[in-house]
Order: sequence, then structure tokens, then C-alpha cells
Amino acid sequence: MVKQSTMVNRLDAADVTELAPGVHKVEWVPDTRFPLCGTFVFHLEDYTIGYIIRNDLLNDPRVKFVGLRQPHPLEPKIELRIQTVSSSPFTLVLESLRKRKAGLSLLKARFKAAVGAAPVVQTTDGVLFHSGDAAKSMDPMGVSMRGLLYLPGEEEARISIIVVTISRRRTADLDSFL
Repeated sequence: MVKQSTMVNRLDAADVTELAPGVHKVEWVPDTRFPLCGTFVFHLEDYTIGYIIRNDLLNDPRVKFVGLRQPHPLEPKIELRIQTVSSSPFTLVLESLRKRKAGLSLLKARFKAAVGAAPVVQTTDGVLFHSGDAAKSMDPMGVSMRGLLYLPGEEEARISIIVVTISRRRTADLDSFL
């Protein structure tokens, strides 16, 4: 049974982080009308990974059609429909995922190298702040600081990396320093 949080219609956090018994992370639903066509159902995922896979597949000449949809905004699953010209849809989706994984590994290595070279400032609430050249000190009067924020107590693999500007006077446009 799905529990609801105090917010109306919002699912409990455990329901969007754990698969129900007997449910697989990815399912394949073949299309009986067309060969080399079907739908991948990704459970506990949203448009973030879906758009990455879809855009990669759209650039592949072996793909005839690829579409993405989320059946319901409160349901943590996406459906990726794909029709190929000659290759197996499984092969193309796996190739796309492997390419993205390699790209993310490179990004992670570059990120760790960049963060390792930056000075660290710890705030009074225990937040580690890797600051760049734009921030020399933690000025309580509102000096902008740009960097990467780590939330304390999280494992490295689960850390959310957030580019932030800490300022009491203004909020900088993210595009100006991304």
C-alpha cells in the first residue's frame, strides 16, 4: 500500500526510492504491430535520464523513432518508446547508456581534480564549502561566494552537487558562472 505524506497527493519518500517486490528497474514491452519496436519502462526514474537517452538515440541513424513520456507526474517512472531500422532496440539503448556512463566517469574525475585544488571553508552549521577565487572569506555581511556545496553526512556517491551563490544582497544568475 502506498503511503501519502502530509502534502496532498505526494508519495512517501520510501516509495520513490525503493522498488516494490517483484518489480524490475527496467521492463521491456514489445510492440506486436511493428518489428524492432517497443517500449522500455524505467521505474524510479524521471525525465533527467530519459532526455539524455532519448537525445542520444535521436542522433543515431539506426533509430527510426524514439519518444519519451511520463504517464503521471506523481508516478516515478518513464516510458521510452523506440523503433529502429535494422538493429535491436536493446543494443542501441545499451550503447547509449555505456556512452553516458563513460562520459560521467570522465566528468567525475575532472570534478574531483578541480574540487581537490580548491580551498575549503566550513560554516558554523557544518557545511563544507569549496570556494573558488571569487570567494576569499565567509563574510556575514553578504559577500557573494561561488563554489560547490557539500551537505554533511552524505556518502560520496550520493552527494548532491549544487552550484550556489551565497549572498544576502542578491542572487547571481547561474549562467554567469557555469
